[in-house]
Amino acid sequence: MKTENFKKKSWTEEEISQVFRVLKRGEKQHAKSIKLGGAITYIFALLVVILGNLFSSVIMVPILLLVSGFYLITLLLLLGLCFGTLFETIIWLFEKATHQIIIAGLFIPSVALINVVLIVKLSNKFAEALYTSVGPQNPLIVGIFYISAFVLPFLVHKLIIIHNKKISF
Repeated sequence: MKTENFKKKSWTEEEISQVFRVLKRGEKQHAKSIKLGGAITYIFALLVVILGNLFSSVIMVPILLLVSGFYLITLLLLLGLCFGTLFETIIWLFEKATHQIIIAGLFIPSVALINVVLIVKLSNKFAEALYTSVGPQNPLIVGIFYISAFVLPFLVHKLIIIHNKKISF
């Protein structure tokens, strides 16, 4: 906006400066609301990932009761890759907020590991009560395979970024 247009309409300098102050204040409020909306969206997305992890853990119960060996590891790797890719996509979308990404990068895999270990222990109790043919699963081994696959998309993305930075110099 140009002040000449206001002056042509016989506005005083005080009125013109008042208009510009109000507009600047509105821009600042708009920027604050955009930042708040971004933070709320980020938190909501993290909750979706945590609930997705919980959902994948619940899906694991029948798998752990019925499958063992190579098939179990394959299914764990697939589940981990799927939810890890979802997690990395959300992290990538909100990469501007670096301190939150570091927290999420540590927090979500930890929650996923705890979920998986608890679910394996729960499914072992079910297996014991139901007398299934599949023996008890080792929570540590199941957790290591799942978390390895879960973190893999994040690590690959970071390696690609590092590689691209080396090429650009």
